[in-house]
Amino acid sequence: MGRPRRLIISGGIYEVCLRTREGIPFVCTRYMERLLKSVIARVQRNGKVILCHVVWMGNHVHLILIAKDKRECTAFYGEIQKQLTEAMKRLTGRKHLSLWKPNSASVISLRDEETVCYRIAYLYANPARAHLVDTIGEYPGVSSWEEYQRDTKHVDASQVESCFWVRAPMIERLLRAGVSSRQDQRICEKWEEKAKKSHDLELRPNAWMRCFKRKTTEEVQKVNARVSEFHRELEQEAREKREKSGRKVAGVYRLQHQKVTLRDTPAQAAKKQKSRRIFVYSLDEKLRKSLIEEYETFCEKCRWCYERWKHGDYSVKWPPGALYPPAPHTQNDLLTALSPV
Repeated sequence: MGRPRRLIISGGIYEVCLRTREGIPFVCTRYMERLLKSVIARVQRNGKVILCHVVWMGNHVHLILIAKDKRECTAFYGEIQKQLTEAMKRLTGRKHLSLWKPNSASVISLRDEETVCYRIAYLYANPARAHLVDTIGEYPGVSSWEEYQRDTKHVDASQVESCFWVRAPMIERLLRAGVSSRQDQRICEKWEEKAKKSHDLELRPNAWMRCFKRKTTEEVQKVNARVSEFHRELEQEAREKREKSGRKVAGVYRLQHQKVTLRDTPAQAAKKQKSRRIFVYSLDEKLRKSLIEEYETFCEKCRWCYERWKHGDYSVKWPPGALYPPAPHTQNDLLTALSPV
């Protein structure tokens, strides 16, 4: 089954979700935090995208970003997947590893301000909705929550962290899937001793508001207040759900001592089978229908362009935001080989 065609417009706001094939590889240890930040900072070193918000869960990541260019955007998350695959192979001692689900990258277009506010809130409510912690402030995994909270007033707020580059040869196989606090600290110290270079990881949490002409302090504060409102509602819903079922959160200690696993439990596998791929999201029903129609028209135009390519017509103009596929064969190789010279 082919993946949905991706539509990436320069200057557009997108939520990118990358999901692993199985298991919980991205545990909430200090060494994993160093590794994930190192990878993002390394890939982002030449400013492929404007990164606004990020939350790493055990088996997937949510990124809200502004695409500068369609090819640079796909290169951004593609390189993240590639580097993390190599890192996990070294950590687990595997020669071959298919870490990510096939065509797993979901690139969701966010076109209206209310929807962006909701998706940011959803992103930060994810740990609570997964019953890992009660609030995002307690989550020991990698997230941009603290950076976001440092400045909710200025549209050009920028938070920069210097991250030492964890190169693949520096990564040794884990003796055990689960590490103690002392072992965790020792891995980080070894990496820092061997690191010869660092990269700046820049987050601009409010930059997306410029796409909706929000620039003043009052406007930025108002928009972030709406994000906070959505966020409180989502975490409260998760809290009430736990109280009703008598369930408790996993807690910080358990998360920090979780083992790296590359296999699903039956419950996780069943949940994944029910999951749907999303390429358009909007709280506005009319806008959502319009975006779906726009996307279907876009796909039809892309199919037509590819058919013209098959007939050797490379003069056709692909619709804006399209990623060009490999050029198709325009001749029968077998007949060419059998034809007389």
